[in-house]
Amino acid sequence: MVENNPFRAPEADLAVEPQALGNGPGGYANLGEFSVGSAISKTIEIGFGNLGMIVGGTLLAALLSVVSYITIIGILFLVPAIYWGWNKLMLNVCRNQAQTKDLFSAFERYGKRNFGFLLLLIIVVLPSAPFGVLEYYFKPEGAITSPYPISLIGTLLMAPLYARLAVTSFIYVDQDVSTMKTIRLSWRATEPHWGG
Repeated sequence: MVENNPFRAPEADLAVEPQALGNGPGGYANLGEFSVGSAISKTIEIGFGNLGMIVGGTLLAALLSVVSYITIIGILFLVPAIYWGWNKLMLNVCRNQAQTKDLFSAFERYGKRNFGFLLLLIIVVLPSAPFGVLEYYFKPEGAITSPYPISLIGTLLMAPLYARLAVTSFIYVDQDVSTMKTIRLSWRATEPHWGG
């Protein structure tokens, strides 16, 4: 089964002549090589070319999220849809196709997008919950935080897991697949490559 996963590391078929830049999937070449300098240059070019959309969309998403956090209903029914839309907006910024309506695109298929994204957020955040409980349990009365570095230890222990799940939200938005398939795709896309 051939899988169309834009987050998978590119591979080069050395027996075939490389295509001209821009003929690969999504308008980018899939040459099997990576240059940090060209990645930074492309990021700066796209970033400055879409600066208004990036800043405006992020501020609007942040404002809507803050307003949504006022109630439990807002947290459950609006925040995941806003995050879904922000991810869609940022993906389209990278493709030079961003529009303000992308921020609200989760409402087009609200049930699947909102509750699927909420489930995805819960699954990704859930492994760190025990450290938060321990932090709260060991916090002295009247103190803001625990004197023990429980959160720091939790962050260090969870870092490898979160690195493997770093692109889940973008995959979920871009591929329009189930929550569990999104996690599998993220896991596969972020698989360490040790050379050879």
